[in-house]
Amino acid sequence: MLKTACVFDSAIIKNFYYSVNVQNEFNETTMYFALYKNESIIGIVTLNQNNTKCFIGEVVGNSEITKDGTEFLLKSAINYALTFQKLHLICNIVYKEFLVPMNFFEVSGEMIGDVERVNCPPVF
Repeated sequence: MLKTACVFDSAIIKNFYYSVNVQNEFNETTMYFALYKNESIIGIVTLNQNNTKCFIGEVVGNSEITKDGTEFLLKSAINYALTFQKLHLICNIVYKEFLVPMNFFEVSGEMIGDVERVNCPPVF
């Protein structure tokens, strides 16, 4: 079964990034939002808030994450980020195919979502 949740334990976060050979500088201001499959993390996306914006990072996954899993994690993170009371959500353009139907638009190589217009459909 797939599920998502915030991860607060720095050891779990560090172990996941180490297991997928990705350098990550853990810090106290970044939120880590994970996709679990059968109680094991298979992907993480970061959320960073700055003034009126929330930046949603790129999905980092292990060999078990699929395109559907990436979409599920990204949309779940966006749905969670909508609760932050920011004006805009910003994502990488690589997720354009998932974001355009949600009313995100491209600006200077990034996908921007005005929280008043983001249409976050239910995730799977």
